[in-house]
Amino acid sequence: MDTDRLEELETRFTYQEKALADLNDVIIRQRKELDELRLGYRHLLQRMTSMNDTGISQQHANEVPPHY
Repeated sequence: MDTDRLEELETRFTYQEKALADLNDVIIRQRKELDELRLGYRHLLQRMTSMNDTGISQQHANEVPPHY
């Protein structure tokens, strides 16, 4: 195999390894963010459920805003 060709393939391989590592880092970061968003969503859903159970949302739903 030609030496220049081998060097070109090694260079391409190195860049592809770096790109793969960068993409893996992005996936890990996005997975963490998604987990945090899911946890926040669950907390909000629990709060809304508890508000409905206590009747808070019904009380506010029937109130006329102060500017009327």
